[in-house]
Amino acid sequence: MKVDISSIVSNDGASLDIEFAKVMENLKFENSDILFDKGVNLKGRLININGVINLNGCLKVEYEVECSRCLKNLNRNLKVMLNENFVNTNNNVDIDDEDVYLYENNQIVLDEVVTDNILLNLPVKQVCSDLCKGFCSRCGTNLNKKACDCKDEEINPQMEKLRDYFKQ
Repeated sequence: MKVDISSIVSNDGASLDIEFAKVMENLKFENSDILFDKGVNLKGRLININGVINLNGCLKVEYEVECSRCLKNLNRNLKVMLNENFVNTNNNVDIDDEDVYLYENNQIVLDEVVTDNILLNLPVKQVCSDLCKGFCSRCGTNLNKKACDCKDEEINPQMEKLRDYFKQ
């Protein structure tokens, strides 16, 4: 997603409204089974503030993922409020802030901004519900559908001496 900002780059305080709805083929994260096939919606405003282009907006994405506990397919929505800054690579501005993105030739490429914000806002664990019991670690039974007869008698070897403490 590229945006031509030549109309605002030379006028301090100038703004440009942007809106995108697009499927990003390159939106894939390493070691992840998350499927982003519904598209990304981005709506916002670019504002020139003393040579720094500020993006304020809202990013929405729909994705498919499996429950971390029971492997059920889930459809999820993610909504992220954006506030990002862009600085021209040709400026002699001292860039100490690592949260600044670079642009050149009056073109801002939003792909990295979209990818970074999605990755930073995805939940660490995706579960179908807080009450999901998942699978039995011994027999593999889906504990949401039926109970198993496995007994949890396995004990941490470091705690072995404490096993009989409460039996007295």
